[in-house]
Amino acid sequence: MYEELVTRLREFASIPEHCETVDDCSQCTKESICLSFTNRRIIDVATEAADAIEELMKAAKAMHTWIFLNSGDEQAAYDECGLSDEMNAMLGYGGQFVVEPPKEET
Repeated sequence: MYEELVTRLREFASIPEHCETVDDCSQCTKESICLSFTNRRIIDVATEAADAIEELMKAAKAMHTWIFLNSGDEQAAYDECGLSDEMNAMLGYGGQFVVEPPKEET
């Protein structure tokens, strides 16, 4: 599902390079997907991409929360997953909390 969407988005992204080599758009083999045309296809793909991103973000937040609630060292798990601080913040992580018992007075 997502692989096909990524392929279609990359196809759209490659159009401008192709346009530099074509003088007459009506003769272009990529006319039906050209970004310079106002057609339904680009709108449909953009909408589908936005929906997919929202769906993936929902899944990522759920997994992120699961790691937080079920890991002894969530920061180590996030580091192992390759999540940057910016990604962690976007997924709702505010930093690691360390609970230390009060120091005894002597």
